[in-house]
Amino acid sequence: MTTPYTTGSITLTNGSAVVTGVGTAWQTALIAGGTLYVEADGNPLPILSVDSNTQITAAIKWKGATGTYPYAIMRDTAYGQQTVANAQALSTYLQRLDNASLAALASLAASMSADKFAYATGLNSMAWAALSAFGREMLALGDAAAVRGKIGAFSSGGGTINGSMTVTGAFGANGAVQAGGGLFSDGAAGSTSLTHYRTGTALRWVTGRTSTAETGGNAGSNFTVDRFNDAASYLGSSFVINRKTGAAHFPETPFCQTNLGADIVINPGINTGISVAGFTFNRGGFITGGDLNTRNVVHFPIAGWYRCSFTAAANSPDGAATLELVLNGSNVPAHIGTIGATFNVINNTVMLLVNANDYLNMRALGGRIFFAGWNSRCILEFIQPI
Repeated sequence: MTTPYTTGSITLTNGSAVVTGVGTAWQTALIAGGTLYVEADGNPLPILSVDSNTQITAAIKWKGATGTYPYAIMRDTAYGQQTVANAQALSTYLQRLDNASLAALASLAASMSADKFAYATGLNSMAWAALSAFGREMLALGDAAAVRGKIGAFSSGGGTINGSMTVTGAFGANGAVQAGGGLFSDGAAGSTSLTHYRTGTALRWVTGRTSTAETGGNAGSNFTVDRFNDAASYLGSSFVINRKTGAAHFPETPFCQTNLGADIVINPGINTGISVAGFTFNRGGFITGGDLNTRNVVHFPIAGWYRCSFTAAANSPDGAATLELVLNGSNVPAHIGTIGATFNVINNTVMLLVNANDYLNMRALGGRIFFAGWNSRCILEFIQPI
């Protein structure tokens, strides 16, 4: 005689053949047939079919009251029905277990040890992989935020790095880059270290250290400002500072012009600056400064030959005077011309050989010169370096 199956309880409805299980596992227990007896007033229920672990359809309807009751199932062993069902189920399970993938997993059993997990190395082939304490911690974390917090990563919304960060490759930033302690751009001697300014992805300006070799004595690794055209092609270096000398160099041809400004008088032997308000910088960079007779002298950015085109709208009340150009307050490299008693205009072009940071002013010789300043001008153009 078989042992009755009594696990869980059942819910019955008067007039219905459906039996609902609570905490039952009828299919798992291989219930194939038999009779269901209820611990309540009513009729036994012969089993017509086992529909699931929690549902049976009886061959007749329940005549007792609706409710939830204890029960017992007596399996039907007539004609070996239950034995056949058990054998069929066992055959099915054995077929499922006779599987190459399960065999591959079973082959690892002999080498099982702590902190390992099985993984596939190919079709029906498996091996062990080590699982570190850190790996177990990561697997136990609840969500992406917890993982980022564990490894110190940022979300797409950004974050803060409290320590130092070194970037060995390119670094891109579509927004502002802020550095309270300063930005460092490191590189080997003889290599460039540059900051690029772009419109979209097209280069416009580049600033930074040149690849000029460091040969000792503070030489090399100069500073440059380079410009690029609309197609992001190199146009030239607008400004270079020599690290050793500190001298500012304008590789492109400097060119400037200025009017002499308001009407002025130059007294004999008195050095007078050329510019009042400053130069128009067409290209390159001349500097005006150093007050002489309330006017600025002109400082040359690069040593070399310069063309000076001078227009003097003037006269000399003393009868005649010579207009001179003066370098560094004493050297007279050129005479513009003689200014007569009658107001006239003199145009002259002279070549000046100067050193970097030399300065230029003008002086009258032999008499006073009255300038119509707004009609007089000086144009300086860099011709050739020395």
